[in-house]
Amino acid sequence: MGTQHLDVVTDGYPVKHLLRPENVAAYLWSIGLLSKEELAASDIRVEDLSSKNRNYVVTTYENSYFVKQQTSGESFTTLFPSREVEFYDVCRRIAPNLLRYLSTQVQFDKEARIVITEFLNARTLDYLLDNASDTNVHASLGRTVAEFQITFEGLLSNPEINALWSGESYPWILRIDELTPSVFATATQSKLRVLSLIQREPIVMETIRTMRASWQRDCIMHGDLKLDHVLWVSDQNQDKSRIVLTDWEKVEVGDSAWDIGWIFESYISHWLRRAATTGAMPNVTSLEATKRDIEVFWSTYVASKVAAPPINRVMQAMALRLLIRAPKFFGPLSSLPDAAKFMLDLALSILRDPLAIGSMLVGKGTNE
Repeated sequence: MGTQHLDVVTDGYPVKHLLRPENVAAYLWSIGLLSKEELAASDIRVEDLSSKNRNYVVTTYENSYFVKQQTSGESFTTLFPSREVEFYDVCRRIAPNLLRYLSTQVQFDKEARIVITEFLNARTLDYLLDNASDTNVHASLGRTVAEFQITFEGLLSNPEINALWSGESYPWILRIDELTPSVFATATQSKLRVLSLIQREPIVMETIRTMRASWQRDCIMHGDLKLDHVLWVSDQNQDKSRIVLTDWEKVEVGDSAWDIGWIFESYISHWLRRAATTGAMPNVTSLEATKRDIEVFWSTYVASKVAAPPINRVMQAMALRLLIRAPKFFGPLSSLPDAAKFMLDLALSILRDPLAIGSMLVGKGTNE
């Protein structure tokens, strides 16, 4: 069985060896990661987990790989595979204490924009919340995020870090008043809805300016830290169970409050999706279980980090993330209009009084 080498243009960008379920195993053989015997075995399994990227899990009797090929058409995303690989490399060389919280990178095909890592027998935190999660998971996430931030606080003066990640760019929503007309012409419908909301609500634009003016380049920022990117690797020996953070495509020097706010938002969005699937109208009373999970995460994070970001800035970041996410629930195929409306209302309430909502969400540990 020979590998299928394909020269394809996807979303305007040429991609060598565009991967599909039928050729990904052959590709792994062509680069030496699978043997001829594994390739010929009847029990080889390929699981297609593709979304915006092409994601595959390839399992044989000897190996398990997670294969990700970036195929997005947004021009800035062509840097993402390289950024993720650079981050793994930096951790191996100057931050080895963090390696236990990362998947092991096996190979990087720069021309084809393919990153291959070990496949971990683990569950996402998003999945665990739907099933039997315990407080150890949320506490471990708090400690893990704190360790990443603390480690890189001490490395930001390293010339190598500055050469890779300048920290000069902000998340797109903080640059919204600098966008040119050409951006609006190519924006997705969900992004246009965000822009429309911002134009109607002065408090949103005021918060964006405040956050940009107070932006701190105080740590390495994951840039897309949500529960789907958090794995829980369980072990019978609880001391060996651990969090693994994945998808470092958007890594950058940035503001510690931003990643924490996005984690908060991810907990809230999961609660809203779960409420919507049961037909229940979202309300603050049904938030209690999620609130406890957030409290455990936050209190452990604050206890692990000497200088945690103030809760009001974390809540502002969370609210802006809610604004970004809510319009995605509005499409004609959406079944979550009530959840989307609740997200928007909650985001605006947070922006009007972030400290009060933050105190309600995390209790006494507000770190004002």
